[in-house]
Amino acid sequence: MGSEWKKTSLGEVAILRNGAGVKQEFFSEHGVPLARVSDFTIDSINISDCKYVDQEHARKWQSHLIAEGDVIVATVGSWPPNWSSVVGKVIRAPSEAVGAIQNQNTCCILPKAECLNNRFLFYRLKMDDFVWYAANGAGGSANQARLPVKKLAGFPFPLPPLPVQIAIAHILGTLDDKIELNRRMNATLEGMAQALFKSWFVDFDPVIDNALVAGNPIPEELAERAEVRRKVLADGTANREAAKQFPAVFQLTEEMGWIPEGWEVKPVAEQVHLTMGQSPSSDYYNKDGHGLPFHQGVTNYGERFPKHKQYSTGGNRYAEEGDILFSVRAPVGRINISDCRIIIGRGLSALRHKKNYQGFLVYFLKHVFQKEDSIGSGTIFNAVNKKEMESIPYLVPTDGLAKAFNNIANSLDEKISRDAEQTQTLTNLRDTLLPKLISGELRIPEAEKLTDEALK
Repeated sequence: MGSEWKKTSLGEVAILRNGAGVKQEFFSEHGVPLARVSDFTIDSINISDCKYVDQEHARKWQSHLIAEGDVIVATVGSWPPNWSSVVGKVIRAPSEAVGAIQNQNTCCILPKAECLNNRFLFYRLKMDDFVWYAANGAGGSANQARLPVKKLAGFPFPLPPLPVQIAIAHILGTLDDKIELNRRMNATLEGMAQALFKSWFVDFDPVIDNALVAGNPIPEELAERAEVRRKVLADGTANREAAKQFPAVFQLTEEMGWIPEGWEVKPVAEQVHLTMGQSPSSDYYNKDGHGLPFHQGVTNYGERFPKHKQYSTGGNRYAEEGDILFSVRAPVGRINISDCRIIIGRGLSALRHKKNYQGFLVYFLKHVFQKEDSIGSGTIFNAVNKKEMESIPYLVPTDGLAKAFNNIANSLDEKISRDAEQTQTLTNLRDTLLPKLISGELRIPEAEKLTDEALK
């Protein structure tokens, strides 16, 4: 089937638009967002931390504004296997990036609608043959390879008829849409848990509420938050039932300043079992599934669970199922959860709460390391050793409160885990279908059946 498709090149079926050449002197604190290669994610754009272009200067680049679904290729970057910034990386613009300026070192590929479907184009350029075409066509240094747009336009590929393109894009797009929905739902659930943790164990909202109701003094450091809580108490939205579990007085500690009375601050080593990774000899490594999954660092981290791509038949440092995987080398503080027994290398540590309050421990670590590569008061670390890990100040609330939060976090995390498991299944199916559909090896009805079964 695929052998019957017409051979073409990218330049024949699409218009290639170079990125804008916005100079730094026109950057601004506000204005029109500027989408750079550094804002690319695996397959999208995240402009939450982007640069902005002065409104006046932005008018010059009206022809370079991004539309939803635009397929954009990075024309400058590194060569494989440094996939995070690889030249030829392909993304599809999300709704959040609409109206942003497409900056230099990128090429937006605008299909000719009569012969090329936009979403099919995105999936077609995700194929290995394009990845290697882009890498081999790029020149320059290892970290600054450049792919000429003329070379990009010459990418040759067989093009299915438009109805077949649309059907392929629909199948793969349906899987991706569900994967994205799961991601958003999980982000919402995790945000709920983080917000509750912050309210109870960072801002101490219930303790402030109790102190205000009882007429107890509020420490000066918490006065601003107390004003917020006065309004919440006045309008009746404070959770007074939950607050019954909390004290109404604060105490001063050397490590964390003011904390609720009866709570403690202890080194994390007293509360958790900590295993620091140690890498086995590379002689034991394999990609065939022999032994146990092996993770050296964050390279194969997923949204929540790591993706197992490398294995080892040797090693003596393990993370058990449910253990928190904490990166101890840059980026310090990135977290995943182990979904099975794995071998951990020098870039990771494994943590398990001694009372199995894993939910509490997860969100405590996420709060302390909300800025990666920092520890404690914000000191920057490229790596942390066992002694530094063990000495992290750990807030210990009453056992009842730690358990109460842990139960709430666990109920949310169970839903997150189910969605994450489905997402991995759908991702595997998409990655299996992609080359088979694009090559014509698998027919549309067969792929539709597999997709429908996976989404039930």
